[in-house]
Amino acid sequence: QQHGTKALSLLKACVVLHRQNIRLDPMFIRQVIHVYPEEVKLVDEEGNYPLHIEASIPIEKMALLDGDCTGSGHRRMGILRILLEAYPAACSFRNKENHFPLGLMIQAGRVWGHTIAVALQAFPPALHWYKGLDDRFSAILLEKASKECGADTLFALIKSRPGLFEAASC
Repeated sequence: QQHGTKALSLLKACVVLHRQNIRLDPMFIRQVIHVYPEEVKLVDEEGNYPLHIEASIPIEKMALLDGDCTGSGHRRMGILRILLEAYPAACSFRNKENHFPLGLMIQAGRVWGHTIAVALQAFPPALHWYKGLDDRFSAILLEKASKECGADTLFALIKSRPGLFEAASC
């Protein structure tokens, strides 16, 4: 729907409310994505897809946002995976602050797992745009990428940053 020049988005409203510590049952968000799948492709005025917004929620807030919800279907952590699976192309877009969803996940303290692997597979060069990685962490990510994301992702990472394996000059 359109109202004036701004698009109304139930999914965006759900994610923004969660970001502001207003608890919604994660199952409700899953249902919104199921009923209105096109909403995962809507961008807000800051250039954020719902994936960007969800990826930027700090890991410390996850239990708070889950509230008293029980069962795996109600866990907040799965929302990111659902958004990634619904529109993986969002991983290749930077918001107006120049952040890819992968970088936002790392900043928010997400640990390596299915969601990071899916984001990395969807757009490997995003890893090189994140400025917070030191060489040791990059090596760990490359190892995990080779094991869990496959050769194509590892090749894309190396191809997008050819100087990755050049020896540091003394």
